[in-house]
Amino acid sequence: MKHSVPALLALFLCACVSNNPTGQVARPGGDDITAAASDTEQNSSRTAEPAPGSGGSGGDAGPTNLREASADVIDRDPVVARVAGEEVLAGELLAFWLHNRSEEVRDMIEHLVSAKLIGLEARRLGIEIGIDELDLGLLQSIQAIEEQIRQQDPTTSFREFVEVRLGLDSTRYKQQLRWEVERKMLGERVVRTFIMAQERIELKVIVVRTEAEIQAAVERLAGGEDFAVVAREISLDPSAGFGGRIPPILRNGTALSELAFATPVGEVGGPLQQEGRWLLMRTEERLAPAVGDWGIIGPKVELSLIDEPLADPEYWQWKNEMTERYKVDLEPFFELVSEPSL
Repeated sequence: MKHSVPALLALFLCACVSNNPTGQVARPGGDDITAAASDTEQNSSRTAEPAPGSGGSGGDAGPTNLREASADVIDRDPVVARVAGEEVLAGELLAFWLHNRSEEVRDMIEHLVSAKLIGLEARRLGIEIGIDELDLGLLQSIQAIEEQIRQQDPTTSFREFVEVRLGLDSTRYKQQLRWEVERKMLGERVVRTFIMAQERIELKVIVVRTEAEIQAAVERLAGGEDFAVVAREISLDPSAGFGGRIPPILRNGTALSELAFATPVGEVGGPLQQEGRWLLMRTEERLAPAVGDWGIIGPKVELSLIDEPLADPEYWQWKNEMTERYKVDLEPFFELVSEPSL
């Protein structure tokens, strides 16, 4: 049975919102497309971002026509519609959207902010994505979108969905999608480069709800049971399926980071109580920073991404650092919607 146009639009548009541009590129799907942010995200500051574009790798500017359009609306609230000659302003539209879909709007701003930070870091590091690799990534993204469209309505093509159902120009839509693919590829590389350039700890964790459970885990480990086995059996953390292994921890001032760096390799640290849960950790390896420019460390980064895809905790550690490195200002947005900044 065919889905209604509004249902397909909702599925498609909800999938486009993500705080993490290094994750999966936008495609039709359910509300679970946007992954929940890690605890680290709660500490990240809000940041600002210009309009996306489809320029070369590492660039941040939008398409020429978008840039030219922006020059026409400097220092004034652009008009988005007129009703009997009365103007509807962009600020009104954004304010209405913010008041009715606050979380969605903030997520989109964060997404654009992260994309800007990725572009800045890619340019600073000299990271570029080859045209052939970018073309392949775009093709794969379009194929993934086409597959999900077929699942919703087998009679609808990609072009028909974009132009008829979404009411958008398919050529410009592909340009935007290409930009998203580029941000994803650049994001993976700048984040992993940042992680590998730091002294870091590889570790495994066991997370449980109660003090009694953590003491039982301590006793099992003291009795000689393997940490990974105990983690798989009782840990509440998603890492349980990997024997408790989590992405590397950097020196970032958190309680877990301090415990990790204070625990000798091969030993168990904790218990540590955080946010109503209890944690044990085992230090697996202490890794030295990778040194050199992109020409030197780039191949290592590329290989590491093949061996181990980027994980959200890596991204949030990077994001926290970037919002400290680069000046961020959201005041223009809040002025536009006549809201106080928080």
